[in-house]
Amino acid sequence: MKALPFILVLVSTPADAQSPLVETYRAPPDACVARAERSAELDACRSLLSDACMAGEPQGQTTTGMAMCLQAELLFWDERLNAEYRATVANLRRIDESDRAYNPEYAVREERLRDAQRAWIVFRDADCAVDHALHGGGSMRSIMAPSCLARRTFDRVKDLIHLRELMH
Repeated sequence: MKALPFILVLVSTPADAQSPLVETYRAPPDACVARAERSAELDACRSLLSDACMAGEPQGQTTTGMAMCLQAELLFWDERLNAEYRATVANLRRIDESDRAYNPEYAVREERLRDAQRAWIVFRDADCAVDHALHGGGSMRSIMAPSCLARRTFDRVKDLIHLRELMH
């Protein structure tokens, strides 16, 4: 159960407590996200921050450097996740409000998304704890946890954008 505290430390890092690495390497993924017109086009954006960080940082090719760059990638996508979640909730709330008067039984979208998001967080953390545990005491362990968390968070950003696309 040693994997869980490490995972919790990574997950509990607030997005607004940005690492200098995020600010240094965020331009490529920011530009990529801005160019993407549909959620399916976001795949090209994944790992841009950590790849640039690993190439640009003096220690970027060490295990510790890779872990720090992957943590920065996670923070970047967590920031995007929070923004996408707020935007999606706002859209669902607007739709729910329009249904409330005539079809109140359908005015549950915001609540359903909130429930799904909470369940997704539990799933992501448990799933990434498996990745972390697979490597026992090896050095890959410190890379796998932030890598998995960043990948899963990126995927959830895509899911939320896709959900909003379906609303239009």
